[in-house]
Amino acid sequence: MQQFFYFFIRFKIFWVFFIFEVISLVLVYNNSPFHKASFINTANSFTGGIYNSANKITSYFHLRQINDSVMAENARLYNSLYRADSLTHHSDTLSFKDSTNKYIGRYVYTAADVISNATSNRNNYLMLNVGSADGITKQSGVVCNEGVVGIVYDVSEHFCTVISLLNSNAHISAKIDSSNNSGTLMWNGKSPLLAQIDDINKHVKVLPGQTISTSGLNYIFPGNIKIGTVLESSIDGNTNRISIRLSTPFETLYKVYVVRNLDYEEQQNLLNSIKQ
Repeated sequence: MQQFFYFFIRFKIFWVFFIFEVISLVLVYNNSPFHKASFINTANSFTGGIYNSANKITSYFHLRQINDSVMAENARLYNSLYRADSLTHHSDTLSFKDSTNKYIGRYVYTAADVISNATSNRNNYLMLNVGSADGITKQSGVVCNEGVVGIVYDVSEHFCTVISLLNSNAHISAKIDSSNNSGTLMWNGKSPLLAQIDDINKHVKVLPGQTISTSGLNYIFPGNIKIGTVLESSIDGNTNRISIRLSTPFETLYKVYVVRNLDYEEQQNLLNSIKQ
């Protein structure tokens, strides 16, 4: 206590000045509308800046939650879209089976996070944080907002592995949007930005910039999901050798959708019976 009084006495001139300064400011604030308004505006600007900064920090930590919510909503909208598409294309059948929901929406979308991803190997894989508990099955397609990602290879209860499009074993049925001519898209094993199609007839006109999408002919992916654009093409024997710039940003991929064809097993059983 003695040290406190000593400190106060030592700086008494400062404290006297400080007290009179506070009294002066209070008098000015109470008796001058202009200064009062200026003080309020300054205080509001200061506190507003603090609240704005705090809000940005809070928003940053909620970005993941917001992003997950958007992904879930997108999946719901995709499911609604394909449910409506199925009704449009199979109305003669669904008019009798609508009440059971059978065949309504051939494809089901499930949002997922990429928890492991390789792009520099000859055969690259991804791992996602969804599995059989989420309804995921082998041979389901995987896409992102920008395009095709790959095909589910194996499934555990809570996770699944995916054969990336950047894999020499990944063969995707693709088409040129402007002509609907289809072929098999494969990775060239060099750049995560490029792939190629080698089996489209040489008489088909192929131009740089044309969009390449899924054909829907392999029962894994719905049709018309973007894969990339034509970079260049050349004639090789009786076919076009087409270089494709992929639309999917594989090196920065972290949010995807697993696309499950509800009719896949039935379709494959029919194809296997023909081969036998």
